Amino acid sequence: MNRVHQSSLLSLALAAILGSASVHAGECQVTSFTLKRMCFNQAETDYWETLSFCFNQDEVGLNECRSEALSDFFTEAAFCDEQTQARNDLCDATDDGPYVPSVDPERFLSAEQASADPNPYFPLVIGRQYTYVGLEETVVVTVTEDTREIRGVECTAVRDVVYDEDGEIVEDTIDWFAQDQMGNVWYFGEISQNYEDGFLNDLDGSFTADDGAQPGIVMPAAPVVGQVFRQEFKPGEAEDAGEILALNGQESTPAAHCGSGCLVTRDFTPLEPDHLETKYYAPGIGFILEIDDETGERLELVDLQEPS
Repeated sequence: MNRVHQSSLLSLALAAILGSASVHAGECQVTSFTLKRMCFNQAETDYWETLSFCFNQDEVGLNECRSEALSDFFTEAAFCDEQTQARNDLCDATDDGPYVPSVDPERFLSAEQASADPNPYFPLVIGRQYTYVGLEETVVVTVTEDTREIRGVECTAVRDVVYDEDGEIVEDTIDWFAQDQMGNVWYFGEISQNYEDGFLNDLDGSFTADDGAQPGIVMPAAPVVGQVFRQEFKPGEAEDAGEILALNGQESTPAAHCGSGCLVTRDFTPLEPDHLETKYYAPGIGFILEIDDETGERLELVDLQEPS
């Protein structure tokens, strides 16, 4: 492929992918557009970085390298489009205005109050421990007595430890939750320690609901089928959301079951448009089952320990 033709293709891609923000778009879709630009800019940066190595090869290697760089660019750019569509769909399902939830510390319960009067589908009962087993992992979730104040709200620290098949820790996360007086359970962020070969590798996914990031609701007080809600919001980094699918789900795991009373949700994120998870919550227990929509893999509650 000659250089002129390749540059023309890249120019066409720029025009097709970037487009222009609609004058009628709300703040949500404008945010989606700016993130699309950021994503595309990264794809273009990756393209030029790869190209800088291509020119240090013979003619055959150069042509192959340039073709591969352009192919990778189009793949990354197409993914930017998929993310944008997913973000716009979420805007349509929620509100196309700015996402600025009202956080009034006076309207939140203390950790002890939330433990004594918990949301039935997401009970923050201090001392309770859940153990889940999946195809290649074991997850232990503990509602600790530790707290942290975020934006004036006392949040309960929930430790989430993921082990691989060999019993090695691959992720050790502290999540911060708080329950408001209405019964909604909010998510205020996390510190996620990711391990590789027994060593701390990175803190990817970590954020707190301050400095521009926003908290979200992980479990509504009065869930309604079809309800869509943001669980967190830090553009480009934390964009999880959920949808209420049913209030009469039927499922069972080794440690819990719900004849026909499970709350069923679908969790998703525009950051990974093709990744969908269906989750089941049993009244009084909470999260009991996760099913990967693509693979069908199950993460099941196998043990529940009450506080002593």
